[in-house]
Amino acid sequence: MSDLEKVDKSLNLVGRLSKYYSKKPVFKALLKLVPGGSSLDTLLSHRGQEIKEERTKAFFDELDKGNIELTEEIIDSEDFIHCFIITLKAAQESRQREKIRIFARLLKFSIKPECFSDINEFEETVKIIEELSYREILILRLLEDFEKNNPDHPIKQIPETPIKEDLTPLNIAIKYWDTFIKQVQIDFNIPEDEVPNILNRLTRSGLYGIISNMWKGKYRNQGYLTAIYYNLKNVIQDENGNFE
Repeated sequence: MSDLEKVDKSLNLVGRLSKYYSKKPVFKALLKLVPGGSSLDTLLSHRGQEIKEERTKAFFDELDKGNIELTEEIIDSEDFIHCFIITLKAAQESRQREKIRIFARLLKFSIKPECFSDINEFEETVKIIEELSYREILILRLLEDFEKNNPDHPIKQIPETPIKEDLTPLNIAIKYWDTFIKQVQIDFNIPEDEVPNILNRLTRSGLYGIISNMWKGKYRNQGYLTAIYYNLKNVIQDENGNFE
């Protein structure tokens, strides 16, 4: 039995979580904003309610980690309340605990002005993550490893050092692409002929681009991670640099 299950069962979700986090006044204040009080509880099956509770607790547990402190002043702002509502909703609708923790980390970074230009960018980021499966996120992270480990990739270049003329994105990707595709097949148990389709679908996120759209040639399925990906990963990874 989890610690949350030991809390008075006569209370609804918000009541139980408020009692569980009784020593954290900021969390108690946030819980007052959680939609789905007793009226929604009555509409859910017992198991459905348990799942909702588990997801909500996973979200708050991740909020409780790290160096970013949520103060009462922060959570009283309209922008933060909006960010909290949409990230919590996305977390409660996500089956994968890893994605739930990603949404919580995203919310924590919403209080840093350098991370998002405005509330619209934050909303767009939440939508991007909502529409990605956790497997797709891990495939993108795998491609990042291949890009970073290639000494010719632009992200490995010394600032202000001219890039060789023959090092187009296509020429760089060719060097590791076959190995990357094989690794995707092995790590995620995906048939070889399905990998290109999965990668093509990732273009919808704006995190991945297809090189063949720019360089017509013999190789037509190579791709690359966009600047949006590299900016986003800094706010959704945990303190160890993982997406878990």
